[in-house]
Amino acid sequence: MDQFKPQPPQGIQESREKLKLRLLLADDDPHVLNMLVARFTRLGFEVDAVENGNILLERLSDTSKEYDIVWTDKNMPGLTGLEVAEWVRKNIERYKNLPIVLSSGEGTNQEALDRVLSETLGIVYVPKPADIKMVKEALTRFFP
Repeated sequence: MDQFKPQPPQGIQESREKLKLRLLLADDDPHVLNMLVARFTRLGFEVDAVENGNILLERLSDTSKEYDIVWTDKNMPGLTGLEVAEWVRKNIERYKNLPIVLSSGEGTNQEALDRVLSETLGIVYVPKPADIKMVKEALTRFFP
């Protein structure tokens, strides 16, 4: 099976210098969400933050907004981050190659399975807690 190779949206290199990249962020823990909003804002992103997978999917389905990257928690009420990523890859044509980062604090055998699924779907996996170095490494895989 071929591995999925995510691509930055077309024209991203040119637009990086002119516009902020739009990041859609999802985490059900308000403290983590606020910390990540501050971190990504400092890194120069325009951040749209949501607190669960259902709202994440609603935002991605909304054609009035476009996002350059999604950073999502794996385990959230309603749809998980992984379920949203799978649905997006199969059903939203404009986001077939959208860079997605899946983050989890889970340290079980499930983590290994999630990593395989993530690689198959073209998702970068980042364990929690992610320090600034890990965040930057994940982002540079999409935006060198």
